[in-house]
Amino acid sequence: MSERENADWLDSYLEYTQNSEPPTSFHTWCGLAMVSAALQRRVYLRWGFEVIRPNLYVVLVSPSGKARKGVALGIAKEMLQAVPTLHVAPEASTREALISAMKRASTNFNDPSDNVVKFHCALNRVL
Repeated sequence: MSERENADWLDSYLEYTQNSEPPTSFHTWCGLAMVSAALQRRVYLRWGFEVIRPNLYVVLVSPSGKARKGVALGIAKEMLQAVPTLHVAPEASTREALISAMKRASTNFNDPSDNVVKFHCALNRVL
């Protein structure tokens, strides 16, 4: 098996973004949201009778124009859009455009938790 290029993806992402204006906390949460988006529903943790999936809903909060939220989100969005199997929702769209984007983002996968083929729509939203 080949060696990993990066020992820890999140640390590498934080190193990549270290010379940008937003605080490290914004980049950390954007990085975690990106990992969640990449994992989709293909990874899970059994917790008793529950199945926990890595779904994250992240909101960056700061006064407008002060902490450069848009810069942190822009870096994450650009990286997500570079991955052909991940789908990012448009920032503003009509109902029809959103439905069309959801159709393009839908996939079927074999869920290892019960070995059943399931439908999944992973449409990520970066605002």
